[in-house]
Parts: sequence; structure tokens; C-alpha cells
Amino acid sequence: MTDPEEAFLLQSIEKQTLFVCKRETVIEGFDASTSRFGAGIRENSLKTPPGIHRIGEKIGAGAPLGRIFKDREDTGIDWDGVSSEDNLILTRILRLEGLEEGINRGAGVDSFERFIYIHGTSREDFV
Repeated sequence: MTDPEEAFLLQSIEKQTLFVCKRETVIEGFDASTSRFGAGIRENSLKTPPGIHRIGEKIGAGAPLGRIFKDREDTGIDWDGVSSEDNLILTRILRLEGLEEGINRGAGVDSFERFIYIHGTSREDFV
């Protein structure tokens, strides 16, 4: 990270909380579930990567609340609000860029290349 004023993200898997930080200060925390496979850095592991991240890409600008996304594409369909067996990806996608070489950035561990992202869900009851 080159700009000390830039916000960054830290995920506490233990607390299931995503922290927005600036410098060494937590600005805000949000409930956020993580992978059911636990923490891990390897590509194709389906695990939540550790370390410091920033938002590398925003997907869904202008989409209405509850819009369903599939493969990071707007389907044009809005969720009806009824719980579903599927864990739908809703409203916005914030694709994460790892900031720590060898942990969440670089060959085989890169969070951005792994398509790690924060997104809305139809299963808020599990968050």
C-alpha cells in the first residue's frame, strides 16, 4: 500500500467481521460470513484469504437492491425476497485485491485472480 490515507480491509474469521481500517485505526466493522472451508491462501482452495486487502473492482453500479448476479454479471432479475436454497449473489460485488505479497498477492495466492469478493446475499440469516 503506497498511500497511508487509503482505507484497507481486514477480515476476522473468528469474529465473522469485516473491518474497514485506515492507518492503524478501525473505522467500521460489518458482519460478514467467510468460506465454510476456513482460511487459506492457495488458488482453487475455496478458502477465505487472510491479510490486508483493498477493493480492486466494483461491480453493479446502478443496479437496484436485490439484483441477482451470476458469474459477476447482472442477470437483470431481482430477488423476490423469499429465502432460497441457493446462496444468491445480490446487489453489488466488491472484488478484493490482496496487498501482501505471498499471502494474498502473487502467483498461486492472488485474491484478485482468485475472484475473492464481498457481495450481498439471499442468506443474511446465516451472516
